Amino acid sequence: MKDIFDAEKRYKNTLLNTKIFLKEELKKPNGSSLIEERVDYLLSKNAECPVCGVKFEGVNHNTEHIVPLTIGGKNVLENKIQMCVICNHSRNQVMQALFPRGPLHFYYPEKWIEMKKFILWCELSIDDKELAAVLIPAVHAKFMEYRTGGAVFPVQAKKAFGRASTWKLGDEPNYQINNNTRTVANKKMNIKKQNRGIILRFFDKIFDFEPKKNVEVVSTVEIINSINKIKQSPPKKAVSREQKYPLITNLNSSKTGLRLPNGPHDFAKVMIWYVNNCNNYPNWKQRKAAIKELNIVAARRAFPSLVAMNSVLCENGEYDVEKIESSLLSDLTSLINAMKEKFSQYDLVFGSDETESNANLENYFEAVKDYVLTLDDSMNIEEE
Repeated sequence: MKDIFDAEKRYKNTLLNTKIFLKEELKKPNGSSLIEERVDYLLSKNAECPVCGVKFEGVNHNTEHIVPLTIGGKNVLENKIQMCVICNHSRNQVMQALFPRGPLHFYYPEKWIEMKKFILWCELSIDDKELAAVLIPAVHAKFMEYRTGGAVFPVQAKKAFGRASTWKLGDEPNYQINNNTRTVANKKMNIKKQNRGIILRFFDKIFDFEPKKNVEVVSTVEIINSINKIKQSPPKKAVSREQKYPLITNLNSSKTGLRLPNGPHDFAKVMIWYVNNCNNYPNWKQRKAAIKELNIVAARRAFPSLVAMNSVLCENGEYDVEKIESSLLSDLTSLINAMKEKFSQYDLVFGSDETESNANLENYFEAVKDYVLTLDDSMNIEEE
């Protein structure tokens, strides 16, 4: 595993399960520890905590659910590992600090981005601790602050056992410290070689939106009816997000820069309509007129929205083509990622400094992805 893309692919089922758990407000499952025979076996092998390397003795250790049950983790062997009580407690403190009020579905969907980072850290901190520190530094630093006051662990585990699903009675310690002959510094260098670093693409591909081929053309009437239905009875939390999304200079403000729609939800609506209907119109002028006439977004935001999409859909800036052939028309997630990547190269700043600018760009397009999935389902755009 090299970067956040690999992590998201590897743990996509965990992210999906968590989203379902939160969205449907499911009840936390009952948890259970490893059976006594397995715990006794660990003690007989002088096993150590896989996180800090302390030797298991007496009851200084217990079973950790890697992804907490309260956020959608499963009570299965794959999600269990034995670790010292201090590391276990420190992991729990991280979750309590990030999401202090329960139940956690109260934080969904407003804080879904933060939840995803926490979930990926939970998994990576077991499977590749160094990569967890590089890719999700804020969460990892919080854990280390609670565990050691910020100091590094003095030793690494040499006799640790991994996830409970990976070993049985009679096995030797199997937990691998994932150094892969590279230091943390080397990992950071490798990541920075990517386009302006992992920061700008930190949340790409969070949702595994399946490309849709041979997409059925949705009529204008159906699109308008679907949008009106969504406007009339949106979820309460979605209303809050739409109303409160901040105006960001050069991004979604009306005077300068990209001038994208104020709210990511509006840009998502435009995208869904455009990818399914752009080729119903023979030229750029008619496409522009159609999107304004539909009034999906304010007229002054319609044109910039089309420019943003066509900047990656059309080659060499040739917007006035009879038919747009880009494969991105059938993959909304890739279309969003392509726009974000392109805009990150513009000579524009979307905040007071580069760090804030990067974060603002990421958060806006992450929110667009979230709404695209919701609105796409609502509009019943299905494969033939």
